[in-house]
Amino acid sequence: MIVDAANKRPISRARVEALDDPYPMPSSTAAARARTDARGRFRLVGLARRGYRVAAWRTGYLVSSVPVTAASPATGPVRIALARGGSISGRVVDEAGAA
Repeated sequence: MIVDAANKRPISRARVEALDDPYPMPSSTAAARARTDARGRFRLVGLARRGYRVAAWRTGYLVSSVPVTAASPATGPVRIALARGGSISGRVVDEAGAA
């Protein structure tokens, strides 16, 4: 289940991937992918019985991940809390201060 870290409410339409890489960044080489439903639930299928890093993210939130060992027939519930991301605004200028 993917939830908002602040209010613990489920996050729908979050992307979830099982990654072979130990780093929590989403990649094009994910072992499995899913999206959360309205209750924040997801299912990753077709995983071999071994360790993965499950990463989740959604627009407006920071990427978060947890280590998971896939087992047969099912690993069980995985809970990931996503924190809201910040924003930066400003203007890029050159050395002379011109835009």
